[in-house]
Amino acid sequence: MSFTEYKTVEKEILDTLQSPELGWRYMHGDKVTAEYRGGDEQEMLLIPLLRQRLKVLNPGVLVDDDRTNMVIARLRALRDNQEWISWLRGEQTMKFGPDENAQTITLIDFDAPDQNDFLASNQVWIQGVERRRPDILLYINGIPVVDIEAKTAARGHVDWAEGAKQCDRYDREIPQLYSSNCFCAGVNELRMKYGVPGSLLQYWQQWRDPSPHTEIPLFDEMKCTVYGLFDRGNLLDLIANFIVFDVEDGKRVKKVARYHQFRAANKIVDRALGVDQPSGGRRGIVWHTQGSGKSLTMIFAARKLWNHPKLEQPTLVIVVDREQLEEQMAGELYGTNTENVAVVGTKRELRDLLARDYRGVLLTLVHKFDDIEPEMTGRANVIVLVDEAHRTQYGDLGVFMRTAIPNASMFGFTGTPIELGDRHTPRAFGKEVAQDQFERYMDRYSIEDSIRDGATKPIHYEVRLTDWTVEHADLDTKFEELFADRSDEERRLLMREAKLEAILKHPRRIAQAAQDIAGHFVEHVRPNRFKAMVVCRDKETCVLYKVALDAALQERLGGEDLEDLTRIVISEDLARDSEAIKRHYLGGDRQSAIEDFKQPAPLAADDRARPEHRLRRTEIFIVCDMLLTGFDAPILQTMYLDKGMRDHTLLQAIARVNRPYKDIKESGLILDYFGVFEDLNEALNFDKSELGEVAYPFAALRERFRSQITAIRRSTSRSRPRMGPRLER
Repeated sequence: MSFTEYKTVEKEILDTLQSPELGWRYMHGDKVTAEYRGGDEQEMLLIPLLRQRLKVLNPGVLVDDDRTNMVIARLRALRDNQEWISWLRGEQTMKFGPDENAQTITLIDFDAPDQNDFLASNQVWIQGVERRRPDILLYINGIPVVDIEAKTAARGHVDWAEGAKQCDRYDREIPQLYSSNCFCAGVNELRMKYGVPGSLLQYWQQWRDPSPHTEIPLFDEMKCTVYGLFDRGNLLDLIANFIVFDVEDGKRVKKVARYHQFRAANKIVDRALGVDQPSGGRRGIVWHTQGSGKSLTMIFAARKLWNHPKLEQPTLVIVVDREQLEEQMAGELYGTNTENVAVVGTKRELRDLLARDYRGVLLTLVHKFDDIEPEMTGRANVIVLVDEAHRTQYGDLGVFMRTAIPNASMFGFTGTPIELGDRHTPRAFGKEVAQDQFERYMDRYSIEDSIRDGATKPIHYEVRLTDWTVEHADLDTKFEELFADRSDEERRLLMREAKLEAILKHPRRIAQAAQDIAGHFVEHVRPNRFKAMVVCRDKETCVLYKVALDAALQERLGGEDLEDLTRIVISEDLARDSEAIKRHYLGGDRQSAIEDFKQPAPLAADDRARPEHRLRRTEIFIVCDMLLTGFDAPILQTMYLDKGMRDHTLLQAIARVNRPYKDIKESGLILDYFGVFEDLNEALNFDKSELGEVAYPFAALRERFRSQITAIRRSTSRSRPRMGPRLER
């Protein structure tokens, strides 16, 4: 019996698509070409079908064949994918005569799925630069929107990734197919992942939610993906609301929502639509782990809310609590061409915008609600999306915000909700289910979910035990040992200072830790072209570490120009900072330094010496508070931690190293010089059954690797053929 991709993969998918639940119709590729393409293998649109649907969907506009043919001619000439997506969404207009107004053209009816034609076909021959035959093409109203490339283990292609790579080749060989493409999928017998042709494999994702088909078991990964992703309503929703084009490093990047972003954004929309309900029922917490794309989830939700007719052009208030997060969110809003965005500059400007009934997206720092007047607007179509909702929402600022917009829908995004007395995230944002009882979360995406899906990488940690590791119970003993040579007066002065601070900043301790950091960085981080971060207690400690670390790196890399290899990134306080700290201010270069850090450092000496690469030469950031939240640098692989942290602050900080990077980063690493990870459960104080494994001990990973190597050696030694007696030369 021969095994082919059609028998083992394609047929099952096509049969599922034709099921009553999904409702796609099927036609073989040869018949599609004969019936809808006139035998023309270069034609991507199914013209007779498209013409018929255009007339049905535009009854008062396309009143004759001439007008319909004008639209078809325009579509056939389109090659830009972003423009095509805009046409699919009904955002484009055409003018049919000099005396006529431009008319909106509808290609897809998003409100009534049954008004559209959903066609699945396979083995459609396409003539481009090469002649190729995609496995499965999905058409809506005669327009190809999805390509599914199947591979079978019987031919040695055991991974869905082979299908994704084939989509990349088709993007070069038959590029006209992908002009109107929304996304592609790679699939084998076990798993399907979807993504954008040309993007790294790390960005191809699995759709794990079969909703609205609740009868599908979650363990059946293939069915979950096919039923969830190609449900006609879900697919139309994805096309209409969950594809954005961003700008990264000066290049346009297409992004398609992951299933948890789609799910959470739609839950927000569903609750916010209940404008006739009390505001207590229009709330919710989105508990998504760090690095899982919360900012993009907020943008997807905001875009869909803005476009929903029932909300009648709402006011969408996106609230952050730090300037760096504001800059990051503003960049994403503008980069994704989100409509009607206003970044609030001052408290007065926020008051003015709310008072004059502004409609659109307001991005503001929570601090700009300080001392604002009550009930600036009482409308129910005001929706508030709060980033890092576990912070700054429990005191006066949170009260001011809620009284200014008392009837608003209120949604909090967090990776670490807090439930501690007066700092209680569910009470601040949870839906009120009974008197003084609140829903704990509306949607949850855990650390384990994120690692399983490849959205983030696992974090390993190692406590670097030295003579200088801080054991908090032995501070008095350590203090006496370190400062025995000081006079009684000096010791009394030191005693009045924090003993912990005196030990942490002791020159011998800093020097020893810096030597260890330099050795690890040079041997394990730099060779892979990753970057690192040193986290210190305060600004003064940052300066001490920079001096010691520069010296330690010079010992190991003496023949190299190490200028700017390390860089301190701190907030600037002219009134309080010492002169030694001020020398490390970056001023107007700070944002550029942060952005350049995200790029690989130049390798060649002449390349490193170029003035425009001055900031990009940096491979180690030294910080104390800045960049420990909201800083997204996938190239950051190792954190050297020498600062006491706990609970949500610790979770947010270590998550800086969990971003995937170019299909080469296996995990993030924390080297702990403070002793935080000696009792991780105590430091976090979260329910482990809910939070999952935050980080894994590196020693256990090393031991497992050694055991596997030992087992392989034993296996190979047993299977090695016996040799005859050794012959003397």
